[in-house]
Amino acid sequence: MRSLLSVLNKCISFFLLSRSVVVLGRKNNIHRPKSLSLPSSFIRIPYGGADAVTTDDAAVLSAKEGEKKEETITTPSSENTSTTTEAATTTTDENTNDDTTTEEKNKYTFSLFQDGDGSEEDEDGIPARYIRMQKGNREKAKVALHKTLEWRKEHDVDTILSRSNTWFELCKEFQPHFFLGHDTTDHIIFVQRPGFTKFEMLPYVKPDNLLLHYCYIMEYCWNILNTSTENNGGQTTMTAILDLAKVKLRSARDMLYFVRQFVSMMSHHYPQRSYKTLIINSPTWFSMIYKVIQPLLRESTKLKISILTRGTKQQQLMKELLGDDIDENLLNGTEYNGWKDLPMEKELHEFCLARLRENGNETMEPIPTISSSNTSKKPKKSFFSMKKDK
Repeated sequence: MRSLLSVLNKCISFFLLSRSVVVLGRKNNIHRPKSLSLPSSFIRIPYGGADAVTTDDAAVLSAKEGEKKEETITTPSSENTSTTTEAATTTTDENTNDDTTTEEKNKYTFSLFQDGDGSEEDEDGIPARYIRMQKGNREKAKVALHKTLEWRKEHDVDTILSRSNTWFELCKEFQPHFFLGHDTTDHIIFVQRPGFTKFEMLPYVKPDNLLLHYCYIMEYCWNILNTSTENNGGQTTMTAILDLAKVKLRSARDMLYFVRQFVSMMSHHYPQRSYKTLIINSPTWFSMIYKVIQPLLRESTKLKISILTRGTKQQQLMKELLGDDIDENLLNGTEYNGWKDLPMEKELHEFCLARLRENGNETMEPIPTISSSNTSKKPKKSFFSMKKDK
């Protein structure tokens, strides 16, 4: 994943520099956030709403209520005995519901450290993939790990799967990406199709919402979908497919800000997660640029990447790696809506809906109805250079 997006980023950057294109510059009064910030839908609000009491306050109130109940029970009367019993029962039910909710939230809270990631055996508690990322340099690995831990703390990533991702369906509809299944070596397959981005939905999707949504997807992948570890011989990497069908130079330029932010997030905070990276249905311009930047890539990166164009060679390699059941629409670079019925995607969608129900029956952001007359229009403004909401 990291190497695939890094290549795309370098290719786009090289093209823009060669054409002296100024993208996302302050000269045009375009706002460019310096770091990832959580959108309002991802801010954790105490259960019960923004006005809910804190844990300490709740403990004090509970103690006071307990004292009042004791006083009431010591002097019971025939009139208030049943009322007191009903009130106690109601309070018990409420506490039970709160305990259940807290248990569910804790169930989907995940740390960066996982069983079998090598951190338990390491003298400094560093996961093996961070040491591999820095080619055995332990000091650099420590720094990289520290930065990731700070990032996770700042954005509360550990609990992201227990919170409501109300942007899930909108982000999926806006830019197709999905878990296709497993390849012939049992690696999870993750597909992205930027060429099918629905730019007519620009007013309804925000860059940081999309970025945090991808963070949600990655956390789900490595904590729910794939629980394998290096110690048990499981697969801890994925096969990433970037389908460049219908990607134009104009849209590639418009995506540059997001690509850079995404590459940064994946490179620094999800290292060593790529097994194979397939760039399929690549246009001529991409292949030409890749030949120029290829010498700049690490040898290990080049070995993971396959640049494929539509044709017999692509079909043969895809079927060899992914199996004979690969959908023809992916091979041909045409519209593919069958991903919504894929087993992994249905499980992911249900998981997301379950968290919405747990968090007070929250609802998804609605998917806008776009008239057919607007679907062919080019966006007046780049989505990834739009100002964030204040």
